[in-house]
Amino acid sequence: MRLVFLGIESGSPEILRKMHKGLFTPQSINAVKVLHKNGVIVLCGMMLGAPYESFQDMVRTIDFSRKLADAGADAVQFTIYTPLPGTRTFNEALRADRLFTLNWDRYDVLTPVMETRVHPALIQMLQYYGNYSFYVRKFLMSKLKPRREAGFKRNLIWNAQKFIIDTMPTYLRDVLSLPAKLASTTKLYSSLAREVLDAEKVDELLQLSNKIIYEESGRKNRYFLIQEPA
Repeated sequence: MRLVFLGIESGSPEILRKMHKGLFTPQSINAVKVLHKNGVIVLCGMMLGAPYESFQDMVRTIDFSRKLADAGADAVQFTIYTPLPGTRTFNEALRADRLFTLNWDRYDVLTPVMETRVHPALIQMLQYYGNYSFYVRKFLMSKLKPRREAGFKRNLIWNAQKFIIDTMPTYLRDVLSLPAKLASTTKLYSSLAREVLDAEKVDELLQLSNKIIYEESGRKNRYFLIQEPA
């Protein structure tokens, strides 16, 4: 095994419990340490913006990603909690009128689409900050405290760094486009721009969402009936 992706999701034990992840932050740190020690490239997936998540929880997750980096994580991907059609979360958000857009182009796990405890533009900004701050810090630490990597891992990381340098103009354009993206999210979130769904439309979308789950497998997604903890 040369590369592994770990869906760690959060740095908050309480949020992990509500996500039904079945793991805890010390386990994640230990797993990254073991994999790194054995020369495995470690990619970590983190998620922000769950409906029960606070601003402090998200900051804690970003801070935790740095602990993962110190333990040996090589890369991180911060995504945004997205209720995709065919899931329990989508059905619940639809019934509760918490989806502020049905523009499927925005359902890319990088753009907020539902109302939560935190303003979606702030979630979007934290997602950018989490991703870019991880790699800036990782780069600086590699210069201050160089690590000796195994041959395969060293070559792959070198190629990855070269790719990042070559595509730096794209990353800069992405960062510079953030204010316009935040403005777009804020506009969609405002009550004046939200699409109002009548009961008939909601029922239609729920039927389509359930069909996505059941059509091929003939049985429910095993997470579909899980209830949120009190």
